[in-house]
Amino acid sequence: MKVLICLDNQSAKIILQEALAFLQGFADVKIHILTIEDMAMVSAGTSDFDEVALLRTFEHESNRLAQLVAMLMQGKEYTFYNEVGYPSDEILKKANDISADLLVLGTHDHTALDHLLNASIVEKVLRHTPCKVLVLPLPKTPVV
Repeated sequence: MKVLICLDNQSAKIILQEALAFLQGFADVKIHILTIEDMAMVSAGTSDFDEVALLRTFEHESNRLAQLVAMLMQGKEYTFYNEVGYPSDEILKKANDISADLLVLGTHDHTALDHLLNASIVEKVLRHTPCKVLVLPLPKTPVV
């Protein structure tokens, strides 16, 4: 079974811990871990944003998440991907690329206004996913 676990910067630790706990009883699991540097940060910025500083921030976050993943995986085999793009698009692309059997996502509480203005990443992925999805509700306080 190929499992794609999608981590965000705010809740990576809890998502990965919950996913690994869920997968303990499964045999022959190939774990793929995806982090995404959100392009919405760039497109929402003004024309005078500092691209070099933003890329440094992306690289720093990617390294931090890679270290966290290595610590939590404790010798288990996995493949780590860090992409830059729009989260829902990158998740669906990677799930298709690796022929995922299961997608693991975390979801944050959203207000009704958030849902009216823009659908959540999880909702967009659920509409177009090629596989089963495990959605983990996340605590209101970010856990890094």
